[in-house]
Amino acid sequence: MAGWYTPYLLVLLAVLVLLAFKFYPLILNVWYSLIDYKLSSTQQTFVGLKNYARILRDGKFIAAIGRTFLWTGANILGMVALGLPAAFLLNSEFRGKLLLKSCILIPWVLPEIVTGYTWKWMFMGDFGIVNYLLSVLRILPLNYSWFRSGNTAMFAVVAANVWRSIPFVSVMVYAKLKTLPTDMVEAARMDGASGLKLVRYITVPYIMPVLRRVITLAFMWTFNAFSIIAAMTGGGPVYKTEIMALIVQRTAFSRF
Repeated sequence: MAGWYTPYLLVLLAVLVLLAFKFYPLILNVWYSLIDYKLSSTQQTFVGLKNYARILRDGKFIAAIGRTFLWTGANILGMVALGLPAAFLLNSEFRGKLLLKSCILIPWVLPEIVTGYTWKWMFMGDFGIVNYLLSVLRILPLNYSWFRSGNTAMFAVVAANVWRSIPFVSVMVYAKLKTLPTDMVEAARMDGASGLKLVRYITVPYIMPVLRRVITLAFMWTFNAFSIIAAMTGGGPVYKTEIMALIVQRTAFSRF
């Protein structure tokens, strides 16, 4: 017979897995932050909060924190601004919808490193397709270098990451839109609601819960992003696109 302990036994394995693969590494990282420790040496010396004090005095690290939040905010803004119209487009009826639904996931399934190198070549000043199109429109010269300035380099990496992430936002919101009750829409129309009012008072509040989850996930993924910036700029020029993930990688695996 099942006793009071049965529910705990059922979740015991999951709890042990979480302890082994989540909480133990977290506690170990906190311990590493309190000692003088290098991957190339087995010697460990407890130094307390000196590592934190050294980081807070490092202007390069403080600047990287600001760039990380700038990178994350710009990406989330771009994902939502372009992902929402794509979701509404998928939810409408038009010729070619099946082709769009088949192709929209391509950016999401590509590896990040492939996306990074592809967009790097697209923004190349001498043979990139972006410069070619802009030169045809007489907006920029053909040999314009996007990676010479920190602002344009940041724009390039954000554009690449937003392009990759639009399918995730659009598909998640589209799935929510497909469950929108028709009786709610019809009732609003009978009350005289127009197209814009339907979107504002019915559609947007209905998709808001899933949109908040999407933004939360996008924040976590973008804040910890590494591959696209590493492939496109390597943190350059002169650390202008270097975010915290790149500093952590270089500190651990380049400087040990």
